[in-house]
Amino acid sequence: MIVVFLISFSCKSWENPLIAAGTVGAAVAAVWAIIYLEIIKPKYYRPKLEIKEPGFIPPFYRTANIGNNAGNLIKTEYYINILLKNIGNRTAKNCQSLLIGMWKRVQGDWRKEENWISVPLQWAGGEKREYGTNKIREERNIIPHRPYYFNLGKISTHQPNIFVILYLPSLAGQKPKIGAGEYCFEVTVTGEEVDLPPKYFYVIWRGGCTDNIEEVKQRFEVSMDDNPPA
Repeated sequence: MIVVFLISFSCKSWENPLIAAGTVGAAVAAVWAIIYLEIIKPKYYRPKLEIKEPGFIPPFYRTANIGNNAGNLIKTEYYINILLKNIGNRTAKNCQSLLIGMWKRVQGDWRKEENWISVPLQWAGGEKREYGTNKIREERNIIPHRPYYFNLGKISTHQPNIFVILYLPSLAGQKPKIGAGEYCFEVTVTGEEVDLPPKYFYVIWRGGCTDNIEEVKQRFEVSMDDNPPA
């Protein structure tokens, strides 16, 4: 405030020091607001998402035993679940998990699917649809420091020779059911004020599926990397 008054007295064109002080103060406040909104707030008060390994054993997938009303086992499924956390200071709004690319290894070489259209992946935890509606849930808010999960794919004893990619819409030319092989899936999450680099999930599936986890571990492997296939 002292500096503002000194500036006002030093300018002879400003006859009223209080008016000058108000003018300069308003200018300083405007500059500070720009600095806060454009530099400080985006850096320190924004959501920050991380895609992480969920800590499952085996890595990235878990067992789901499905039974009937009598309690008898119908099938066993193994879901690839991906952990998403907001380590920032604000809620990340309208977030959507996306499968944005896919490769398959053919005779030792990685071949990328051409003209791939990004598709939303399913949120895990029984939240496929909006609460109280039949609308498919594609977007959700990610609260800071709370774990969220979404699904990439699954194998099942019900269809032991099919790997199901768990994205929501069905698009011509992008079949959700694939066979045994080596694949790489490019995954990211979008949302308001979110800038998240993609992760790459490498899946080796040698075919077949049983309810014996030790056998499945020999057939089904999942890993995560920061880089796409070379």
